[in-house]
Amino acid sequence: INRNVLAGILDAAFAIKDIAGDAADPVQLTATAVEIIANIILQMVYNDSITFNVVDAQPVTNFNIDGVTTVREGSEIQLSIIDVQPEAGDLTGMVWTSSKPEVASVDPSTGIIKGLDANGSLGQLSSATTEITATTKSGVSKTVTVTVTGACRL
Repeated sequence: INRNVLAGILDAAFAIKDIAGDAADPVQLTATAVEIIANIILQMVYNDSITFNVVDAQPVTNFNIDGVTTVREGSEIQLSIIDVQPEAGDLTGMVWTSSKPEVASVDPSTGIIKGLDANGSLGQLSSATTEITATTKSGVSKTVTVTVTGACRL
């Protein structure tokens, strides 16, 4: 494998970041890139050629939301989109909303959720819920309940 081929492989692997956007976990992106590079190099050892199939993005028909659904006042969490159907589903243009933005705000493009108000004076014993919804540009929506807990007050 020459230097130009390796540079091309690295460019392709790190293009995953552009596809996934800022919502992706950088550690996971790096691990995915390393795995792709290792598999390509392994194939080059045993094969004379490699075929890449570029698949056009398709409208999303289904997905799920995963991640921690509890956040303290003043803290942030981020949920993940998983189980996208079809696998080449286009997640660009995903819009996130909160049913009670006074309880927890959500960045409409990144999905970062910030706990704002647990609706109580009991400190960390206070809690409030809101529905966080992710909607694809093809109109498919999923909703999860997020609980905001009070900050520890001394």
